[in-house]
Amino acid sequence: MIPVKIWVDKFTAALRSEIAYERDRGGKGLLVSDGRLLHEEPSGAVYLFRCDAEVIIPDDSPVRLEVGAEKFRGTAISADGYEVLLELERAAGAVIPEAALFCEPWELLEALAQRLEECAEGTRGNVSLALACLDADAGSCGQEIKRGFHETVRLVFHEPVSYIWGPPGTGKTQALAAIAAEAIRRNHRVLITSHCNVAVDLALLRIAEICKDEYQGLEPKLLREGAVVRYGHAKLPEMRSHKHLFASRIAEGYSPELKKRREELERECRVLRHEVRYDSSVAERLAAGEKELAGIRRFLRNREEDIADKARVLGVTLSKAVVDRVVYESAFDIVLLDEVSMANVPQAFYAASLAKKHVAFLGDFHQLPPIASSADAEVQHWLAASLYDHLGFAELVESGCWNPNMVILDEQYRMHPAISGFVNADVYHGMLRDSASVTAKLQPLIMRRPFPGSALTLVDLTGYPCYCRRDGENSRFNLGSALLCMTLLEEALEDGTLSVGLIAPYRAQGRLLYSLMRELFPEVLRPGDSDAPYASTVHRFQGGERDFIVFDYTEGPSMRRVSRLLGCSGERRDVRLLNVAVSRARGKLITVANTGFLEEKVPGQSIHRRFLQYMGEKGVILRREDIVRLLAGRKAGHAGTLFWPEEERARTDWLTDLQDTREHVSIALHPVMLTDRKLRDLLVHLGRKGVQIHLTVPAGTSGQVCDLLAPGRPGRIQEDHIDCPVAVIDNEVLWYAPPSENGVYWRSDAFYAAKYYCARLALPRLLPRLCRMLNLARPLSARERQWERFLAERVRVLPAAHQ
Repeated sequence: MIPVKIWVDKFTAALRSEIAYERDRGGKGLLVSDGRLLHEEPSGAVYLFRCDAEVIIPDDSPVRLEVGAEKFRGTAISADGYEVLLELERAAGAVIPEAALFCEPWELLEALAQRLEECAEGTRGNVSLALACLDADAGSCGQEIKRGFHETVRLVFHEPVSYIWGPPGTGKTQALAAIAAEAIRRNHRVLITSHCNVAVDLALLRIAEICKDEYQGLEPKLLREGAVVRYGHAKLPEMRSHKHLFASRIAEGYSPELKKRREELERECRVLRHEVRYDSSVAERLAAGEKELAGIRRFLRNREEDIADKARVLGVTLSKAVVDRVVYESAFDIVLLDEVSMANVPQAFYAASLAKKHVAFLGDFHQLPPIASSADAEVQHWLAASLYDHLGFAELVESGCWNPNMVILDEQYRMHPAISGFVNADVYHGMLRDSASVTAKLQPLIMRRPFPGSALTLVDLTGYPCYCRRDGENSRFNLGSALLCMTLLEEALEDGTLSVGLIAPYRAQGRLLYSLMRELFPEVLRPGDSDAPYASTVHRFQGGERDFIVFDYTEGPSMRRVSRLLGCSGERRDVRLLNVAVSRARGKLITVANTGFLEEKVPGQSIHRRFLQYMGEKGVILRREDIVRLLAGRKAGHAGTLFWPEEERARTDWLTDLQDTREHVSIALHPVMLTDRKLRDLLVHLGRKGVQIHLTVPAGTSGQVCDLLAPGRPGRIQEDHIDCPVAVIDNEVLWYAPPSENGVYWRSDAFYAAKYYCARLALPRLLPRLCRMLNLARPLSARERQWERFLAERVRVLPAAHQ
């Protein structure tokens, strides 16, 4: 066996490299907005913020928030795509319109390196058990595979190290709770940990259900005794309010008078913080109140630590386990590490070192791995891979072999069989079986809109103006498919389904879907609700599930090839990504894809080709006229903010909006569209009345439109790649694929946009960003500046009568 110091040296070297990388790029604040005070706890004030960029911050990371000149220390409870939940040391007002968020994740990495070095020095942890987890040679062929719920519980208490393979929907959290319940019955002390707060919350809540039902002889009074405790920053509202599980609530229950006094002081101090800006005489009262409040919070935090220290089952995040002495100085008989696929190898090693007798790793090696920032080879090897990756479990199983300490949970309860059929056949090689009750349970969902009666639907965008582009960060997006996804969401919401997830492979598309959803349907967003409508990337949605999933492939014409994410990179990445995307759905999976483009660009052996074929064979396919019937005349969002006009009115509405332009219009088109005489005359008229016209045309064609911007008329012409006509009027209305006379474009695969795909979007707050994404507002090139100088010179030298 390799000595512990050699392993720890490898781990700490990778951690130091990642720390150095994070430090070098650190210091830049992330702009967050619309901060809302949700509630105050003994440990501080909890805020929810929105972000324009996807937030990647490990749960329980230390953060700093700068609100104007004030600075607030705190902790990141969770970062879900474009929302971040923070707990600050003190309140900063009921609403924070805008702030700068600074995260320093290297502090967690430094703490982990310190804990590992203590293991190597022999001053802390069960080193022999941690080393046993790293044995990559444990595997045998030909033996019977261990399966099922009861075998899982038996194995954990029979072996020092066990690996529980839990594919999506197979009851992994239920198995974890049953193991913890059995441990209580055997008088063992248990640590339950995971990389994210939600996973820990769910595990503890499930244990509470088992205790409540007196399962396996357990008494409900165990909860009242503080035997099962959630310690740290809980995410789910049902956990935060649980008076018998959440350490903060238990501490308040022991001291109801202090809780009442704390709440009084919090209200009083909030008022005084506002008043002190205008009346300095209240400063002394505020200082006294803050001092008393800090003392009460300190007392309650100490009480929380005592409660956690005495708990028989303790639930914390991995980050909390690394930095909090209550955890790393405690003794646990059993450690259960959940979602192990998202924990890196050093984290798994450290978690195992906290156990005296048994450690169990629960997860799925066909899920997406952890993320590391640095491209350093050692960092990628140790920090961008899970313990399951290190042990080579995926390759082992595919070769027909089996680790003797592994058991698979093989009965799935989440997905409709039509959905699970694909992942079972193409990812899990037939090892799963559907629960007998799952079809009947999900049948009411199948009958809801959109596409009632179908669990699988493929919306085929082949031949439609849904073009894929790259944003400034080289991430792909597709405005046409994103607008269609909003209409599918509208259909689901109209039929009463709130549990809808919109997911895409790319950051830019995930951000676009989320921004559109936030602007079109603000009334249905419910912060902190794990079953509310949500949009993000596939990576960020791992661990979540919804009744309906809309998977937007994003890819389409204008790209010469598909990205590495979908391009059969040979790193199992494409298999894992598609598995996560498909298995998030309970009742309906709607895939939006340009199948013609994907079939041409994706390698024939790719899992994506097999998936599209499966969708075509087992589901409903919408093409051409089906999509027309779905969209024509449809409205989405408040007051029809997104509108798909019928063919007979699309051109009239488009020209009416254009005619009503007051100040500015940006149009991307090919000059061939200006053979539409009415459109050309209208643009000339707008220029004459002083409207600023910004034209974007393909390279080499600006000379064909220069007469529209005669000398003296405001506006400019820029050359850029044009996929599809787009117009933005007064930064209030966007027309996507606006129709021209007879539907003429300039491509060989010309289509009638008014008939097939023409949308009007009225979202003033979002349009400036869309303009930037579509390059309608990019800076002028040197050639374009030269053109503007030429026009300006003509204005100067021509007689006024000709201007």
